[in-house]
Parts: sequence; C-alpha cells; structure tokens
Amino acid sequence: MKNLIIILASMISISAIACIEDICRGDLVIPENYSTGLAEVTEVGTRDGQITVQRSDSLNAESYSVSEIAITKGCYSDVCMDQKVIPDTYSRGFAFVEGINKYRRTFTVKVNLSRDYHRNKHRELAFTRGCLNGFCTGDQVVPFNYGRGFAIVQAINPTLGSFTVLGNLSSDYHRYSSLQMRILQANPEFTYIERQRGTFGNSTEE
Repeated sequence: MKNLIIILASMISISAIACIEDICRGDLVIPENYSTGLAEVTEVGTRDGQITVQRSDSLNAESYSVSEIAITKGCYSDVCMDQKVIPDTYSRGFAFVEGINKYRRTFTVKVNLSRDYHRNKHRELAFTRGCLNGFCTGDQVVPFNYGRGFAIVQAINPTLGSFTVLGNLSSDYHRYSSLQMRILQANPEFTYIERQRGTFGNSTEE
C-alpha cells in the first residue's frame, strides 16, 4: 500500500509539471492556425505528444501536435521574443516577434499596422539594430540609383546581406546590398569595430 501511494504521488507530481520540450502546462502559446490571440496550455500529453490548449477568448479545448505550436518565450537562431524586425515582404511598417516555432523554424510576428499574425522564416527577417559590411542601422546612405535625396538604413537582413532603407522622398522601403550604396553620414551609436565585424542586437523599441 505504501508503495502504491508513492507511485501515485509521483505520477501526480510528474503530471503537474509535465512538459514536452519547451512547452509546459500553463504556458501561453500561439497555435499555427491562429491569426490573432493566445492560448494557454492546459494539458501536456507526454505519451501521445498532443498539447491541449484553451484560447483566451473561448472555453473550448483544442489539441495540437508540438510542431503546430509557437511558444512565447526565449530565443531561437539569434531571434528573440519581442524583437523588432522588418520582414522582407513589408513595404512599410515593422513587426515584433510574438512567437517562436522551433520545429518549423518559423517566427510569428505582428505588424504595427495590423492586428493579425504573419509567419516568417529567419531568412525573411531584417533586424532593426546592427551592422554588416561596414553599414549600420541608422546610417544615412545614398543608393547609387538615386538621382537626388538620401535614405536611412532601417534594418539589415544578415542572411541575404540586404539592407532595408527608407528614402527621404519616399514612404516605402527599398532594399539594397552594401555594393549598391555609399554612406553619407554614419550612425555614431556604433563603433568602428562593430561596423567591421558585424553585430546585431535585440531591439525591442517601439
């Protein structure tokens, strides 16, 4: 009888803290089929691998596999929660990282001009703080195809080696490589060493 009580107590304890990888009971997550909102993990199926969640605006329970859920904590592949980014598909605006799906290697982001989520791969994201090939965010530059005016580097995609810039005579973003523009005025926030070696920070500023 004593052994049975110990076994039952252990099972209850394990159930209470059950997790699958980085997903635990009580966590807030974003299932991949959500366009808005969050859900709370209510059950973790350590045997069948299913995660049961309850949406914040609903009483109904929903079940998903681990690969169908984005977590709302931590970092993955140098991209962190709440990081400010500009996906390469955006012509204006920016987004914050709201969720991370390590299995699909995707990031759930929410653009400042919309309430809906978008999903992006790492190679599709430009970081709003950093340096690459001697250019840094905040630099005033002149793309070689400009007839007049200048642009400010808004973000850098280190995977593609592209720079998202906003011209002083335009409301939309354009993208260039470091070979397609020159620096007119460097951002003094970055040191010479940071410019040469390349560095990226986790910008969470509005």
